[in-house]
Amino acid sequence: MFLNSKISILAVAKWSRINDAPVNSYQITGKYFKKNYFATIGYERLKIATPIYNFIGIGAGIYF
Repeated sequence: MFLNSKISILAVAKWSRINDAPVNSYQITGKYFKKNYFATIGYERLKIATPIYNFIGIGAGIYF
């Protein structure tokens, strides 16, 4: 979803089971665009059975 011509947001939720154990994932990512470049920041929460993992991602890119 684009908030305006320079900012986009992506939100994802996934629920599944492996060997009767829940595997759930939640992710939200934002991107800022400027000419041919972009910067991104995001958060992901991953639950595999009992342990819970939290990740933060930061990145940049170029496209043609």
